[in-house]
Amino acid sequence: MSATMSKYVPGRPVTGPGGRCPFCLDNGMFKGEILVETKHGFVGKIADDLVLICPKDHQTTGPWDTMFAVEYFELLRLTLEILGWKNYNDSCNYGHVAGQRLEHLHYKVQRRDEDQPASGWGLDALINMVNGTM
Repeated sequence: MSATMSKYVPGRPVTGPGGRCPFCLDNGMFKGEILVETKHGFVGKIADDLVLICPKDHQTTGPWDTMFAVEYFELLRLTLEILGWKNYNDSCNYGHVAGQRLEHLHYKVQRRDEDQPASGWGLDALINMVNGTM
């Protein structure tokens, strides 16, 4: 775990030092490589097979900023074009009950390859598996 991040405790939001958000670009805490940046959002590569699509303005939950919502699909399209990904999962944990722990709206885009254990399983099937309803 990074020394700049608070320890993960279930039910408690994750923040940086002094309560600063690690996904806000203006405080210099974001550690990924910025692949694409627009007026209202950015894409940060945090691993070879994982990127985050985030609004630039700090947003937790509630209605999306309209301009970020407009730019979101263009950010996703450009990301897939740059990285050459054909298969991917796109997800967001929106709200505490859904698993959101970092209080800055962000979408995880995870490349999926045929040889990965969960390939061929959509999000609904994976949720049902975790919940024991399959």
